[in-house]
Amino acid sequence: MQTEQRDPWYRITAKGPEDGEIEIYDVISNFAGMNAQQFSKDLKAIGKVKNLAIHINSPGGDVFEGQAIYSQLKHHKAHKTVFIDGIAASIASVIAMAGDEVVMPENGMMMIHEPSGFVMGTQDDMAKMADVLAKIRETIVAVYARKTGLEREHVAEMMKEETWLTADEAVEFGFADRREEPVELAAHFDLSQFSNVPPSLAKKVNGAGTVIKEAVMAEKKAEVTEPTPEIKAERVSEMDVQGAVYDALKSERERISKITKFANQMQCKPEMVQALIDSGASVEAAYEQIGDDATARQVTAKELLLAQLNTNPNASAGGPIDGKSEADEALTPEDRYKKEFAASKDLQAEFATVGQYIAWRTFEVEGRIRLVGAKG
Repeated sequence: MQTEQRDPWYRITAKGPEDGEIEIYDVISNFAGMNAQQFSKDLKAIGKVKNLAIHINSPGGDVFEGQAIYSQLKHHKAHKTVFIDGIAASIASVIAMAGDEVVMPENGMMMIHEPSGFVMGTQDDMAKMADVLAKIRETIVAVYARKTGLEREHVAEMMKEETWLTADEAVEFGFADRREEPVELAAHFDLSQFSNVPPSLAKKVNGAGTVIKEAVMAEKKAEVTEPTPEIKAERVSEMDVQGAVYDALKSERERISKITKFANQMQCKPEMVQALIDSGASVEAAYEQIGDDATARQVTAKELLLAQLNTNPNASAGGPIDGKSEADEALTPEDRYKKEFAASKDLQAEFATVGQYIAWRTFEVEGRIRLVGAKG
């Protein structure tokens, strides 16, 4: 049986009760090529085959889709033989590593490089993307190292240099297990996004891109059809969902940032901040609770100070409230507050900084006990 085909350059076919064949002659993408979701459906449709022949000729594409396809193949119980029918570049080379055996024709090519990404947004957005790319790179390094037996540092350096491997080089480094006779090749993909394409390959395809078997290409040209309105609508819907997810993530980042910033200003305890974030509290509700907490802490500080004064009414630390000495009378309010703070361990324990205590005393003198922070 042959599964329903969504894209003209990809298909999964059952060749018998025990054998299946997968052809990946396309960009790996959720919108412009084959994707992991469709791949999963088609792979399940051919049943529990014992042998899988996986033919790859792809310039790569979306790293997350490719990683998902790699994982599905890696965990499939069939014996998997991967044939590089031209080129396996970028994330397509990662998919190839799922094979129990990887076979390359003498004129085939494999390319490994570091992942790249595009993001629009703030400086924080850019920093987060850099962090994500670093983590993706480490997962890909692990895949290559496990297959080849090379040191992770060696693999990372090869990726950094955008390394193109001939069949002989791929076998030598362990990315492939054996080579076979050369195949007839024809131009198909655009490789202009890569920076280190070998001159021999560029010349062979006249700068247009990579290659696939001419006979296979001719066969599949007859199958090319315009996407149906249903497929077009599905792809638009997928784009809308991705946009909604991005907006939701951006909104959540802003909520956490505002709550954290205000909590830091109010010297709120970290565990309270984390509880507010985990509970999904709105920014307004979090401001209210943080403000209530700040008020409670200020009242406690006042009670401690009054208790100290009641114990020793003439103490210099307590003088500014009920019994100021002549020397204290000559000081400015701010200097008196500094003196109070420096002399009282209780105040130092209650207020994080002398500035915070001065702010509270100023507000207390003006009849406002509760600190109010700027929102937004």
